[in-house]
Amino acid sequence: MKVYISGKITGNEDYRSQFKCREMILKLEGHVVINPADLPQGLEHHEYMHICKSMIDVCDAVSFLDNWVDSPG
Repeated sequence: MKVYISGKITGNEDYRSQFKCREMILKLEGHVVINPADLPQGLEHHEYMHICKSMIDVCDAVSFLDNWVDSPG
């Protein structure tokens, strides 16, 4: 199954390790993981959202980190 990771990135200094930890767990479970924390820095928020919506469109499921409700995305 293809799984997108959803969680707070903006304003979260530890987001890369949080997303990477979930990615490793999902991969061990045999999933193909789409991790938005791997996107390059320097884009505008609306550009990230455009890319992330496209990433979600190709996934079968979303894995929500605990802080996803605090995410403006």
